[in-house]
Amino acid sequence: MSDSDSESESDTEPDVDITQLQSLLTTLAHELEERFPDREPSEEEVQEFLRERLRAEGRSEEEIERFMQKLQS
Repeated sequence: MSDSDSESESDTEPDVDITQLQSLLTTLAHELEERFPDREPSEEEVQEFLRERLRAEGRSEEEIERFMQKLQS
């Protein structure tokens, strides 16, 4: 792999802090348990939950759609 390949990869893939990612996933799991305490949510319900959360964070509809498309691929 050449230096230019490394640069292009780092330009397209964000650095991921594993600790932050684990914390976020734990938070999301707890929020889902609070919303659906007596049952497992459907895939559609989880997707709507994520959309609502992203909207609450101030994400645009375009950003939300891109995120959801990546999630489904």
